Amino acid sequence: MESRTTLAQGREATYEVKESIRDMIRVQSAYQLPDEVFWDIFNRRVLMNERIDVDDYVLHSYGIKPSGQA
Repeated sequence: MESRTTLAQGREATYEVKESIRDMIRVQSAYQLPDEVFWDIFNRRVLMNERIDVDDYVLHSYGIKPSGQA
């Protein structure tokens, strides 16, 4: 029973990492971010695994809108 729980937790952690990396790829293609802003978001979203809305975070923390939007 314990190994099933551990396996499920491992799958959940893997999914969360994949989801956070997909967020970072999307952010990189949607925004023209300075390096320090990108790495701030990367640290929060990937390394600290904070479940943040990256679009909202970029807009409210840095006032940056996606490329092509005024």
